[in-house]
Amino acid sequence: MSNNNKTIDYERPNPDDLIERIKLEDSVSPRGRLVIFFGYAAGVGKTYKMLEAARAQKSAGIDVVIGFVQPHGRIETETLMSSLECLPTSKIEYRSIQIDEFDIDAALQRKPKLILVDELAHTNTPECRHPKRWQDIEDLRDSGIDVFTTLNVQHLETLNDVVAQITGVIVQETIPDAVFDSADEIELIDLPPDELLDRLKHGKVYLPKQIERALSNFFIKPNLIALRELALRKTTERINQQVQTARKSMGSEKIWQTGEKLLVCVSPNSLSPKVIRTAKRIATSLQTNWIAAHVETPHSQRISDKSRQALLKHLHLAETLGAEIVTLSGNNRADEILDYAHHRNISQIIVGYSDRPWWKQFFREAISSELQRKSTDIDVLVVVGTTEKVDAADSPLPDVKEIKGYKRSLAVVALCTAIAYLMHYFQLAEANKVMVFLLGVVFIAARYGAGPGILASIVSVLLFDFLMVKPFVSFAVQDTEYILTFLVMLAIAILISTLTSRIAQQSDMLRRRMQRTEALYRLSRQLASTAGFHQLIEVADKELSEMFDSQIVVYVRKGANDFTPVTQDSDYFTTDFIEHGVAMWAFTHVQITGRGTDTLPQAKTLYLPLVGTRGALGVLGLRPRKSNVIFMPEQMETLETLSGQIALALERELFSDQVQKGLLDIESERLRSSLLSSISHDLRTPLSVISGEIQNLLGRTDLTGDHDVLMSLSTAAGEAKRLNRYIDNLLMITRLEAGSIVPDLQWNVIDDVIGSAISAVKVDLSGKEIKLNVPETPPVKMDSVLIERVLINLLDNAIKFSAPDTEIELEVNSSSDMLQVSISDRGIGMPDGMEDKIFEKFYRSDRDNHNRKLGTGLGLSICKSILIMHNGSITATNRDGGGTIVSFRLPLTSNTEPTKRINDV
Repeated sequence: MSNNNKTIDYERPNPDDLIERIKLEDSVSPRGRLVIFFGYAAGVGKTYKMLEAARAQKSAGIDVVIGFVQPHGRIETETLMSSLECLPTSKIEYRSIQIDEFDIDAALQRKPKLILVDELAHTNTPECRHPKRWQDIEDLRDSGIDVFTTLNVQHLETLNDVVAQITGVIVQETIPDAVFDSADEIELIDLPPDELLDRLKHGKVYLPKQIERALSNFFIKPNLIALRELALRKTTERINQQVQTARKSMGSEKIWQTGEKLLVCVSPNSLSPKVIRTAKRIATSLQTNWIAAHVETPHSQRISDKSRQALLKHLHLAETLGAEIVTLSGNNRADEILDYAHHRNISQIIVGYSDRPWWKQFFREAISSELQRKSTDIDVLVVVGTTEKVDAADSPLPDVKEIKGYKRSLAVVALCTAIAYLMHYFQLAEANKVMVFLLGVVFIAARYGAGPGILASIVSVLLFDFLMVKPFVSFAVQDTEYILTFLVMLAIAILISTLTSRIAQQSDMLRRRMQRTEALYRLSRQLASTAGFHQLIEVADKELSEMFDSQIVVYVRKGANDFTPVTQDSDYFTTDFIEHGVAMWAFTHVQITGRGTDTLPQAKTLYLPLVGTRGALGVLGLRPRKSNVIFMPEQMETLETLSGQIALALERELFSDQVQKGLLDIESERLRSSLLSSISHDLRTPLSVISGEIQNLLGRTDLTGDHDVLMSLSTAAGEAKRLNRYIDNLLMITRLEAGSIVPDLQWNVIDDVIGSAISAVKVDLSGKEIKLNVPETPPVKMDSVLIERVLINLLDNAIKFSAPDTEIELEVNSSSDMLQVSISDRGIGMPDGMEDKIFEKFYRSDRDNHNRKLGTGLGLSICKSILIMHNGSITATNRDGGGTIVSFRLPLTSNTEPTKRINDV
């Protein structure tokens, strides 16, 4: 029976990628699709294109409604909207203005298949369900409703600073980039800047009164060109992510040349800096990312300290120029580079030219030649140049350990020769003798490496010929067939020794990689399960000292001038002032410093800053116990990862302490507020009784002739009145902090309020006069009772602190949008730097201690809280010639809305 099935060649997808994709698909809930019509500025046609797409969906039988679209008076937009069902908007009065908002409740109740919601970055009014419109859209998607929306590039959060730098305009309404990235589809709506400017001039973007301002500020051609590039680049990045996802989902290892991405090969070679700079220039011209890769091979483990320092310097140069640093592991550098390049969809590989002699390349091919030979779908750019001659100290000569390996390999060959000769003596088959020699070669290659294994192979063949092939004790061969036997035996021995050595090297590299991974896992697990600052330091000290055979020190800043080590080996480090200075430099500049780096390399210790989410917390230092040890790139990568884990653990502990302290402060404040409220209420009743009894005594006619008694009663009445005011302040501040006071905003004239306040404090003037400068001012929307309380407190302060027989000046000024009231005295003024401090609760300066009639420090705090509720402000300054000026401001606009939460301001 013939088989007509055709063989289909395909590439199997990576199992890890398949598992990741399956998990991603399983985790996705049946949410609605989000399509963003994306542009670089208002007026490019986003809303128009969205409505056109919606009409096409309706023609296809899809249930489409308009949730919110702002036509801005454009006839074309209104025409498209007329053919679609529109949900009614929510009418919300905000600051005396009626605003149309998207009604999410109506949309969820209607629940269409597709809804149009314009202006994704819009900020909702406070009465809406969510503060941002993108949060409304997330609710719609969670309900399974598809959404069409619009967005300009300047509203992306990560581009906010860039847009501000280009245009000079800080965009207040932004959305998280995660919302943009979660969109199922991005429709780029593009329009040349010249056409957009024409549309603007013809009134197709803004109303006529806004056109001139737009043309002179945001809508200038250089701004539009830059914003257009940002929008195109952002869309390109998204498309590139989709390409990579599609390529991985198909399991393709072939390069998809949809964009340029560079990889530069870095080595200790002196040509590497030129190669790196060339890669940087190409990446800049192509406006693309680039990667600097170093391959860790068994040979690289034996390079000299000078070569190791050169390699670290080259990798640091690439990182400084903006490259992504990658360390790979393998036996063959070219194969590892190509495998990684296919995984990252690299389009160009840049490598330095090798000027090694041909006879050396016969034994080991240059990486540039090997990459060119093996690469079939990736361009390889070879950078030529001269390389420095390798110093004798840098030559890859065998070390003491390798020399011992060669000696021991000869001993093993001698033992195998003795066993084989014994077999020869008993006339056993020659194949048995050959197997003994091959067994010895395998043992030597696995134990001591390829070099001793090849030496053992050659010596074994020579000894076999010399001792066991006629004529004996001679290298001559009677039977020519033995020549072929010797050659095959030598080839097999060399092949076995090479493969065995390679397997041993791969096993050793895998073991080191597993050790690093295990160390990272072990340290992360211990840090996660350890509580307490010093316990975390002890765990890090113990693990790192064993892992890197080094003495460990951790510096932590505890104060402005306290930067000291906190580990067990701290005494060893604190005695060296130079090392302490290097550690301080690493902390201040947040940069890896010291041993083996380009910055202060003369230091004996390598210092890594411990950087958390809020900056540097301290410094981790490692001093190898062996003076000639320099950390390899892969070790540096592991160290940076571990230092990040330590920093996060320390920051977690610090945050925990701060949270506990914050909770304690909140509880203390709550207890104090409750205590003040309780005391205030409990004191009010007996104080009222005392005040009433004193007034009764003052009114008795039988005491009119007793001057001393009347003076005492008058003093007691004044003190009772002052105590009553203190209690009123305590009650007021507790009610303000509890949010139980809501101002009753009504239109009032400030003149009337000032008159009432002066009447309330007239009895306390003690001969002082109040000079008024109150011109006619427009009415203010305010709570007259609360503002009167502000004036009373400020006048009371001026009376207390002003010198005898001086005037207190009260002046009112107004502008187009603000009313200012200033109260000036001729007292001793405020201490320098205390202009803001005096408005804090219970604040009293040193001058207050000399005046027993001063209060509890609540009056100005109450004033500030009341003015914040009115969207106003208050300031205090020292007056020229002595004294203080306290001024408060109230807005004159009609859209003043009270602020209820004082503590959040």
